Amino acid sequence: MKQLKQAQAILLPEKYGMTLLQTAGLLGVSLSRVTQLRRMPLKDGEERAPVRGGRKRQNMTPEEEAIFLAPYIQRSADCLPTALNIKRRLDAYLGRAVPLSSVYNLLKRHGLIRNARE
Repeated sequence: MKQLKQAQAILLPEKYGMTLLQTAGLLGVSLSRVTQLRRMPLKDGEERAPVRGGRKRQNMTPEEEAIFLAPYIQRSADCLPTALNIKRRLDAYLGRAVPLSSVYNLLKRHGLIRNARE
């Protein structure tokens, strides 16, 4: 039934020039549901949920981050370089500039600094 509604949500406006609001009324669903149905791709006849969350704009995978930070993790706490020095090395490693906040988030993810609230 979902697949039929999805097909109707796509075809009715395209083939018959109906508005999305008219399509929603005909299908008996809300306007937002019609737009959701139109955006959901089909895979082998089954509906796929949109992927949400995750690190969409990540600079490196968690494994690459661990390799990059390995020299800093092995050092003692009293001789850790500043975040600005790590930022310069990260900029050179990636071949582009990254915000200093990304460096702090990287260090926090790997336990090299703690959140002030903790």
